[in-house]
Amino acid sequence: MVKRMVYVWAGIAVNFIWGIAFLVPYILPDTSPVLIVFGRYFVFGLVSFCVMARVKRCVARVHWPRAMLLAFTGNVGYFLLMAWSVQLAGVPIAALIIGTLPVVIALYGNALERTVKNRHLMVPLALILFGLLTINSREFFVVKTDLAFQNLLLGVGLAVGALVLWAYYAIQNALYLKQHPDLNSVDWANAIGVACLIQVSIGLAAYLIFSENNLIARVGPDVNKLIGLSVVMGVVVSWLATHWWNLASRHISMVLLGQLIVFETISSLIYAAIADQTWPHPIVFVSAMAVVSGVVLSVRMLGKAQKS
Repeated sequence: MVKRMVYVWAGIAVNFIWGIAFLVPYILPDTSPVLIVFGRYFVFGLVSFCVMARVKRCVARVHWPRAMLLAFTGNVGYFLLMAWSVQLAGVPIAALIIGTLPVVIALYGNALERTVKNRHLMVPLALILFGLLTINSREFFVVKTDLAFQNLLLGVGLAVGALVLWAYYAIQNALYLKQHPDLNSVDWANAIGVACLIQVSIGLAAYLIFSENNLIARVGPDVNKLIGLSVVMGVVVSWLATHWWNLASRHISMVLLGQLIVFETISSLIYAAIADQTWPHPIVFVSAMAVVSGVVLSVRMLGKAQKS
């Protein structure tokens, strides 16, 4: 139980780190999401390649097709859609939609692993869903009146796409690690990173060749900020967080794994409030209590289920 809680805390820490990813496109509104994605995953891939070369260890060739798929669904593709959604619709709307991940992953994961009966998950999931909805309700309606309908609609669509991609990644990555206990979590993080580097390099080259837009001009005076944030996202938000998430994915159930993602939503809203230099609305604290209560209840419930 104590060992499992270590991995639970690792999963929580990862999600507080991932919350930073929502903040970056928000504080770089004039920078193309393509450049933000490239910056993050170029650094992630470079660090992964260097670590791989340093330890002189690489995953077997048979694992690379899956690494390429998961690199896109859980990293490059997901973050591109999420960053674009944040710039068009704002952090609260993107966080609200992507924040339903815990419910989606918990139900999907439980259908695969049959950890507990679905009816036993209704109360904790209801608490989490209530928290996710109310934590964004005030901001959602305020933002909606200020944004052009076309941008809002596109932002919502992009957030839904990001939700689908990351839900697939979370489930398939956890399954793959459990099916292949020989895969070291660091080696797998490095493989995902190198796969990301390949994808963003090809994607950026194609964009520069076929796009008529001057992508570099979209950075403007934020170039130093973009470089600094890319380093933080590549090293901490991507490489370190991916390693920790792999450990959590292998050692705790997918039902609980999915519910830990609520902390990404909570942290992203806290970071956005800090960036705006405003206190979060009181409803945020009430919603956070509901979310945390749901996760705590799930931990206790799953612990009893594994003992029986």
